[in-house]
Amino acid sequence: MDLNLYLDKHCHFRLASGKSVYGVVWRVFVEGVEQLVFSSSVEYKKLKKQSNVIDLKSVQLNLIDSKKIIYASMLESA
Repeated sequence: MDLNLYLDKHCHFRLASGKSVYGVVWRVFVEGVEQLVFSSSVEYKKLKKQSNVIDLKSVQLNLIDSKKIIYASMLESA
């Protein structure tokens, strides 16, 4: 599934495990490697408002494998 359309937007995601989650998937670079992160929309807005540079020591990132997302739909317009 191509997640580019759903990045940085509040969405409903269905995972391969069958679990449904609501939040935002976005990109970060960890030690030069691009990773996808999942967070609640509130946490996402809070982190993005603080700075474009996220202090990885102060934030617990929920890294997610794009292959585990089998369905996505946007909940609000961008």
